[in-house]
Amino acid sequence: MPGGAALASLLLSLGTADTLRAQEIVLPLDPAVVRSLTRALQTANPELAARRAALQAAETRVAAVGWAPPLTLSGEIDDVPNGTDVGGAGVRIVLEREFLTGGRRAAARSLAHADVRAAQATLYAAERRILAQSSGAILQIVHGATVARRLAAEDSLLQAAEVSVRGRFSVGEARY
Repeated sequence: MPGGAALASLLLSLGTADTLRAQEIVLPLDPAVVRSLTRALQTANPELAARRAALQAAETRVAAVGWAPPLTLSGEIDDVPNGTDVGGAGVRIVLEREFLTGGRRAAARSLAHADVRAAQATLYAAERRILAQSSGAILQIVHGATVARRLAAEDSLLQAAEVSVRGRFSVGEARY
């Protein structure tokens, strides 16, 4: 349970009922604080960073597919006389581009766009899951602090009742 460790550390830091009476517990329930905590969780989470990198890679692949097939430039040198005189050699330079791709470019673009949408959906799902986990952890902390406050109040009530009963016993007013 991801919030269990935070809850345990909060309750350990609270200590006993005596220290609870001495300090007031302030919980981060202000919406601005919760927003900043959520933002910090989203920027510092390595899983979300990996999902964002995957999304950026998918978007880069869309740009790499392009609209036109790439140009190919190649060159050859033939028949070099005496093995070193390039001036008398035959040179051939070829510039090629595939014109009829049979729909491969359009299919590659569609596939790249589908990869982007899948990466966006994966990132969104991871963000929602981490937000739900952090909200659960915050609620567990609030619940633990509420239980601790209630126990402290009950403890102080029982101590006051004990002092009252001891006082009544000391004057002989109360019996078993």
